[in-house]
Amino acid sequence: QAPGYHRVRISSQRMLEQGEPPLLDVVMQRAFVLEGEVTDEAGVGVSGARVLVDEEEKLSAGLIEGLMQVHLPNLLTPDPGLLPVGDLGVTMGPVPPIPLTTGPVQVPPAGVGAGVATIPPGCECLTSAAIVQQTRVVTDEAGRFRLGALSAGEMRLVVIHPSYATLRSGPITVPPEGSISPVVLVLSEGGSVGGRVVDTSGDPLAGATVWIESDSVALLDPIDVEMDGTYRADHVAGELVISASMSGYFSVTRSVTLAPGTSSMSVDLVLEPEGELVQARVLNPWEYPVTNAVVTVSTASSEEEVTRTLFTDSDGMLEFPALPGDLWRIVVKHPEYRTLHAALQAWNASEEPSLIMGFAAGVSGTVRDTWSYLPVESFTITVQYEQQSTSTHAGTGGQFEITDLPAGLCTLVVKAEGYETLTKELSLPQGQGPTQVTLPDQDLWLDPSEPRGQ
Repeated sequence: QAPGYHRVRISSQRMLEQGEPPLLDVVMQRAFVLEGEVTDEAGVGVSGARVLVDEEEKLSAGLIEGLMQVHLPNLLTPDPGLLPVGDLGVTMGPVPPIPLTTGPVQVPPAGVGAGVATIPPGCECLTSAAIVQQTRVVTDEAGRFRLGALSAGEMRLVVIHPSYATLRSGPITVPPEGSISPVVLVLSEGGSVGGRVVDTSGDPLAGATVWIESDSVALLDPIDVEMDGTYRADHVAGELVISASMSGYFSVTRSVTLAPGTSSMSVDLVLEPEGELVQARVLNPWEYPVTNAVVTVSTASSEEEVTRTLFTDSDGMLEFPALPGDLWRIVVKHPEYRTLHAALQAWNASEEPSLIMGFAAGVSGTVRDTWSYLPVESFTITVQYEQQSTSTHAGTGGQFEITDLPAGLCTLVVKAEGYETLTKELSLPQGQGPTQVTLPDQDLWLDPSEPRGQ
């Protein structure tokens, strides 16, 4: 570890053979600090707002500090040498009790890079804790914050405060070199969304549960519906996805937008009661059951779409409560068969329709440059049947393999940047069994769109 860089932990193995020890090169990644201010719409700093970093596949400074606050208070003792700890406060010895409430992290005074000599070997995590303590992820009285341990790349900030709508910032770029300019994040009080949750007769469904989520923040805490069927959520904004569910009823989902300046919105949710149990059977062309097929059944009822996802049993059977509506859309998927798309009239418990999955056809091959004979690195292949596009597939390194296709005459349309479009017709043979897909090997040659030099 070093000041201004992310700590690197390397797993190594002692070399027992004779000779010179191996030379180990360690590459350290720079750590950046971002400062800024959170204000309301009048420009007044907002204190107590929690600022988190949303970086894909990376731990945010806010998450690290949260872990420190939860797990480290009982780990830090007046003499840190008595309790060696590892990354993120994981002990190397007995695990102490985890506190049920968070509290401030008591860390020996240290700045970035300072105090290292006072920490005994095996306790390097305490140095990290001291650095994290300097990173403010909860705004101070003036609304200021300071995020540390950031990596170069693109990120977004998420700001959470109980009196304001959650904010997700636009993209912020951390350059590989240099510094990051301070940012100002403006919170809005947002509006409220509420309404009633009722059944198809208009009776309130007390005890139902409502969830509200949006692009700016993950799923909020569930809302319990009151005795009169009402629910309410405050300080929300933007595009919202509202879902309601209750035992014995189909779940429903609505997408709405709470525009800026809108103080409230009413969204009523009507839950359809689950119908009688109906059955169907999934078979292959030999009329043998298809086991563990994924079956999605959906229907549209007024403004709501109801969907069920099920798996077939050892007999190819599936059972589900009847959906509302007269027409059900069905998609059946299995890795050894061609995906089945069907639309069936709703059936009752006395019927048992069969869903026949066909054996898949496919095609594979290589896409090459006619000038250099080299494989084309990046391309797309669109499969067409009777001049209707069925699917588009991306290929890399010149190789492609496409399965889950219908047998018969089809057209391949191959496109790549810098090349003329290639169209080729071919007939795909149907497989003779679930695992016997025949893949005709094709050599496809693309002409450069511009003449190449000698």
